[in-house]
Amino acid sequence: MPRRLLKDAFDGTLWLYSELYLYEIILTNEDTNIWKLYLKKGEYDSALRHCRTTEQRDGVICRHAQTLFDQKQYTKAAQKYAQTRSRAFESICLQFMQAHQEAALLEFLKAKFQQLRQGGQDSAVATQPPQQNAEPASAAQASPQEVMLFVWMVEIYVHQLNVLDAHTHTLRRTLAHNRGGGGGEGGSPSTFALPAATPEELESLQKQSRAVRDELCHLLRDFRHVDEVQSTVYHLLNSQSRPSELLFYAEQRKDLETLLLHHIHLRQYRPLLKRLAAFEPGALRDAQLHRFAPLLFHYEPTEFVNLCMQPSFKSLDPTPLVPVLLRGRASGTVHRFEAIRLLEHFLDMYHASQRLKGRTAEEDSREHDEAILASLGLSLPATNGGEDHDSRHQHPGRQREAVCGGGEGQWKDIGGVFNALVVLYAEDESDKDEAALIRLLAAQKGVSCLPFDGPFALRYCEERGKHRAAVMLYGMMGRHQEAVDKALAMGDLELAKHNACRPGDGEKQLQLRKRLWLSIVEHQAQRQDVLSLRELMHDSGGLLRIQDLLPYMSDTILIDSFKEDICESLDDYERKIQQLKAEMEEHRKAASQLKDDLRSVNQRCTLLSATQPCDLCQHPLFAPPPPSTAIGP
Repeated sequence: MPRRLLKDAFDGTLWLYSELYLYEIILTNEDTNIWKLYLKKGEYDSALRHCRTTEQRDGVICRHAQTLFDQKQYTKAAQKYAQTRSRAFESICLQFMQAHQEAALLEFLKAKFQQLRQGGQDSAVATQPPQQNAEPASAAQASPQEVMLFVWMVEIYVHQLNVLDAHTHTLRRTLAHNRGGGGGEGGSPSTFALPAATPEELESLQKQSRAVRDELCHLLRDFRHVDEVQSTVYHLLNSQSRPSELLFYAEQRKDLETLLLHHIHLRQYRPLLKRLAAFEPGALRDAQLHRFAPLLFHYEPTEFVNLCMQPSFKSLDPTPLVPVLLRGRASGTVHRFEAIRLLEHFLDMYHASQRLKGRTAEEDSREHDEAILASLGLSLPATNGGEDHDSRHQHPGRQREAVCGGGEGQWKDIGGVFNALVVLYAEDESDKDEAALIRLLAAQKGVSCLPFDGPFALRYCEERGKHRAAVMLYGMMGRHQEAVDKALAMGDLELAKHNACRPGDGEKQLQLRKRLWLSIVEHQAQRQDVLSLRELMHDSGGLLRIQDLLPYMSDTILIDSFKEDICESLDDYERKIQQLKAEMEEHRKAASQLKDDLRSVNQRCTLLSATQPCDLCQHPLFAPPPPSTAIGP
């Protein structure tokens, strides 16, 4: 039997002796299982310090976490459980769920999520070279485990927000009930008593709600570049009635379509327009504007037009908006006015772009344009100090591009804008003198090909009773006879004379001009207006003479007013007759002189001397020819 254990004070060796034997005790790895002793005593930090393997550390952490869980310190337990790997993830989650500890479960999931993210970033840094302006590896290349934890955490956060909002709503009702003295409707006392509540409790709940929402928004911001979870998150937030968080997530993803659809669903058209204005320019923004243009123009016409006229929308294609603007004209005067304003803006931008591209022809003089419009009783807008006025009405010569229906890019279908403006101007009942429509058409004179559908514009003007514009369209399309006939049918003699002068100065054009003037003469002759016929003869610029007018005069017309013109014409004929006689006399004298010259030529002879040499070979003319000499064998 051992009797005693002693330690040598000199060398520190241990000795065990009994009645018969003496033993030296040699210590090897004395602290190998000391962690177990600390673990049994509940000193977990000391146990961790003495653990040598991962399995030992996991065992200590699991024991510590379970102890905290049993002590109902669930948040600390979740933090400890997140540090271990020996226990299954599912079993830990089920443990917290069975205990109805959602906050602790969320803490556990957050810790695990951060571990996964940290591991993904470390692996990405080790395998990929650094790239400038690159997204974090955890967001751009999320693992399936990260996606699962992300969705689960979002669901828990949303549930917490809903619970907090419900409690907040209840507290507000309680406080309102208490401030109202506990009375119900009509001041009658309440049949039940609400629990007591203080403003401090309400403020605490609101603070908790803001904190949870901040955490959720931070999580959504970090995971915004993962496309796989977009539809899931949208469905989750929408089904739980969390519109503010849904909009935040859509903004982070720059998902303009979702943002706009949300405003459309709530009929918030002005916020929708503000969001479009704040979004970065591009094809996506323009496509969404075209998509929602019918609703926006119907409910907010002025703000919609102001948005389209902003400089950031200068690349907007106007063609898809033309049907929207035309459809909206039936909604009222405001929509019609705003549609005209936007279409005029598009035309101004089109002309400015054409000038910048150098595709305009040589400018005509402003005086010529003023003369054209003055004959119609209109005038061009005044310019400021002789500088170019930024309007398509200022100088028609600037707009004479040789294009049919438009140009390139966004202006390839500019003809639709012109046609829409023609429709809106033609339907404007307040414009009795057709000033706006005529000004638009006058600005297009001189182009080799009209930038709009001429037959369509002509038909629509005829239907809407815009006869002066129809006359101008006839002339622009080269149908001068119809233009003159239309003007005469309207009783507008000045307009008819203006269109009769439009053909050029070529031989065929002069003949056409004369026919047009004769049409006017025939019309006026039916009215038995002698003075008008005389004025027409003078206004024709020498194309008409009195003899051209006589066939159109009836036998009952007195020609006393044409006495001077007839005498002038007879005198002119007399001068021409005398001129012809003089020419005939000159021809007769020339013929007689020619006959005398022919007779003198027949009787003329030349004397040559015997020694006269030849002008070509210089030998005497009458000498014998030189002898010929044979050459060769």
